[in-house]
Amino acid sequence: MTTPPSVPPPTRLLVVEDEAIIGRYLQRSLDNLGFQVVGLCITGEEAVRCAAELQPDLILMDISLQNDLDGIEVARRIQAQNPIPIIYLTAYTDPETLDRARSTNPYGYILKPFDDRSLQIAVNMALHRYGLEMRLRKSENLFRMVVEHQGEGVVIADLEENLIFANPAAGEIFGVPAEDLIQMNMRDFTSEEVFQFIRTQVPARRAGQKSVYDIQIIRPNGEARDLVVTATPWFNEQNHFSGSFGIFHDITERNRAIRAERDQRALAEALRDSAAALNSTLELNNVFDRILANIDRVVPHEAANIMLIEGDMACVKRSRGYAEHNVAETIAELAYNFRQLSTLFEMYRTYKPVFMPDTRAADNWSVDGSSAWIRSYAGAPIIVQDQVVGFINVDSAQPNFFTETHAERLKAFADQAATAIRNAQLFSEVERHVLRLSQFNTLTHTALRASSLAELLDDIALQLSKIFQSTDVYIYIAEGQDDQPAYAAHTLCTPPTPAQQAQYQRMAVQAMNFHSAQVISSPADIPWKTILGLPLIRLENTLGAVLIGYAQVTQFTADQLQELEGEAAQVALAVARVRLLEMEHQKSDQLLHANHLITALAHVATRMDAAASLESVFDILGIEMEQLGIHCLLALAVPPKNASFRVRYISILQPSGYGPAPNLQTDPIFINLSHSPLYDDLVQARQPVFHTGPIEEAAYLLPGINALYHGQLPAVISMDPTTHSMFLPLVAGKGLTGLLILWGTALKPQDISAMSVFASQVAITIENTRLYNEVQRLAITDELTTLYNRRGLFELARRELERARRFKRPLSAVMLDADHFKEINDTHGHPVGDQVLRQLALRLNENIREIDLIGRYGGDEFVIVMPETSLEDAAAAAERLRENLVAKPIHVAGTAFQLTISLGVTHLLPTDTSLEATLQRADRALYKAKQNGRNRVDTIDRE
Repeated sequence: MTTPPSVPPPTRLLVVEDEAIIGRYLQRSLDNLGFQVVGLCITGEEAVRCAAELQPDLILMDISLQNDLDGIEVARRIQAQNPIPIIYLTAYTDPETLDRARSTNPYGYILKPFDDRSLQIAVNMALHRYGLEMRLRKSENLFRMVVEHQGEGVVIADLEENLIFANPAAGEIFGVPAEDLIQMNMRDFTSEEVFQFIRTQVPARRAGQKSVYDIQIIRPNGEARDLVVTATPWFNEQNHFSGSFGIFHDITERNRAIRAERDQRALAEALRDSAAALNSTLELNNVFDRILANIDRVVPHEAANIMLIEGDMACVKRSRGYAEHNVAETIAELAYNFRQLSTLFEMYRTYKPVFMPDTRAADNWSVDGSSAWIRSYAGAPIIVQDQVVGFINVDSAQPNFFTETHAERLKAFADQAATAIRNAQLFSEVERHVLRLSQFNTLTHTALRASSLAELLDDIALQLSKIFQSTDVYIYIAEGQDDQPAYAAHTLCTPPTPAQQAQYQRMAVQAMNFHSAQVISSPADIPWKTILGLPLIRLENTLGAVLIGYAQVTQFTADQLQELEGEAAQVALAVARVRLLEMEHQKSDQLLHANHLITALAHVATRMDAAASLESVFDILGIEMEQLGIHCLLALAVPPKNASFRVRYISILQPSGYGPAPNLQTDPIFINLSHSPLYDDLVQARQPVFHTGPIEEAAYLLPGINALYHGQLPAVISMDPTTHSMFLPLVAGKGLTGLLILWGTALKPQDISAMSVFASQVAITIENTRLYNEVQRLAITDELTTLYNRRGLFELARRELERARRFKRPLSAVMLDADHFKEINDTHGHPVGDQVLRQLALRLNENIREIDLIGRYGGDEFVIVMPETSLEDAAAAAERLRENLVAKPIHVAGTAFQLTISLGVTHLLPTDTSLEATLQRADRALYKAKQNGRNRVDTIDRE
């Protein structure tokens, strides 16, 4: 069923006529013509009220109303409330009346007498005109609203760049109210150079063309703003060029963000390259030199130095750039009490960098002979393991040279330098510990070879004197069990007098009451300035003491004292062994056990030393210890906590009914000794602990696994009341690196010393393996580009090739190099060429997949191996790489290099028997691309 079209409602009219007869006649005529008369008024006041209430579409108004208000005045009042169109009814045509009526903007006149036709025409014309005006007014209001609420600045400028229109957004951009902006000139906001540039755009607009360009304006308050201008021509009614429409888009914040991102990228690249340089050596002095050689890539300066904290002193270890100011020797010998120097103490206290734009304006700048020339300063703390260990300082003779940005960049560099310094220190400590371990082994071998206490102590005294570089060593062994006599040995060149002998023995007896190494006051008749007393304690029995004497005043660190105590423990172990040999033959089986254990542990240590990874070390340890009838658990420390450890290996005999063993990689197990009774011995004193009975701590130490096995942990890990347990701290360098727990019926109390040595070997092996893995990683990395070097690329690519051949999967290879790269080196020098090469490598690496392998093949040649990629897809990927490089130049040292590359693409063929065969075909494809004009991709499908 078709719906009939809707009929618009009739036009509503209001008639104002004081002659009733004429009014009724008008009403009938209008009704007959299809209009609706909604009111008939005979007075002006009534007409004003009805117009407000009825809101008619049109009013027919008699000009000469017979009261105080004539029709013209009534029209004014109605239109003041609502702009309703009005047609005047009049019999008067005098000029004065028409002028008054014209001022109210009537929509027509109907002269009396009138007929229906003239009435209809007048009403329709008025309604049509009113409709047109309403649409025009609505369009104007819409245009005004769009312009005034436009987010972009909109202006109109005449031929002389005078602004003759501006919207509010333009006022906000120029920093001037829009009404004040009008009649100002663009020259008021620009430099003369920018203004002349704007003028050069006028000819294009005169020719009817649109211009888009960037300019910078200066607001009245001095603030600079970056704008993008879209200028279009403005032609007047005669089609003459009269000026320009301008749309201004403020891009200041965008440009700031771009500059900030560029600065951050440059800083990241500088820090990356610096990190590679700093970590390419493990010799501490070389690290210092490379820090000073690379710091100017991050922070410009005239001179720089590195300080390390020793006690309360900050001592200069390396410096650079001070010779030009004739203070190089002074700087090299400087040492400050950093707590008394405000700049250094501020960094030490806050862990934050410090900078002084002008040292002469700073109240807390200390001036001495070496610093008088410094006008600007910045420094950053070197933080290792949450502890400030030193400072990097940079100086300039130019005031206001360093800013907060420089200080923050210096802090980032100092963090990298801290890592390199820490690595070098760790490596140095490892070397030193290896040397000490060798000395310990020599000491152990001496103890094993000695057949009598006299032979043992004479040899040990000589060895201790060499190890600790002391003047003399005196060893005293007290009277032992079964009235074994006391014995003394020394390295004194001149035998002591009876009085001195008594003094030595008295000091040795005093040292026997110590629990650790301590300094003893030197008597007047003893030729030593410093005497260190070491009690010889074996299994809680004090066997004697060692006196180590120095001719000069000597200070000892806590670590040195700990090492001395370790040596004393070795001596005590040797003394106890020899005494046991002399004292009881029945102990021979126990000593034999110890020898077998040491041999077995040495075998275990040898196998662990040959392991290539930490996981292999752990597996070898567990398997070999099981061969000795000993179960073990190894946990590594979780920094920075000093009592938390993560289990990396545990011997679990999987009894039926307890479910699968936990995966320590995906389901880590932790040990926390913070509130354990073992904390003081293992964590604080780093001393081994032996249990002769069942281990009550098993469930406490491993709550996670105990809960997993429903409280049956002892059964799961094979513990019973006859099991002995041993807890061994793993110490490498200055820190506690882990925990080794052993248990089994074969363990004996006398094994603790051998196991302690073994624990030290385990700790050193773990640390060496970590360092070896790091060195291996560096060995397959190209130093310049940080991509794989040729060795690393070939090693990994061969694996992918074998996998592709085995599973019959696609694999493609791309070989590329930079076109005319030699010209860059010849024109700009190799340092710039290296930077361009780094940027090229970064660009390539950013535009390939994670599974793809990319490496530097040599010079400016690169190889990309694409697993799971067909020849067509590889060619498309190569084309994208080429287009990306063409679309965006490489910027280095203020120069934009429009670098292009040529690429050769091939894929793995069934006949390829080696990676070299595939790469040779990619190389031929590359050669084909170069022959065909460069900056292109060519492929070779098959031979």
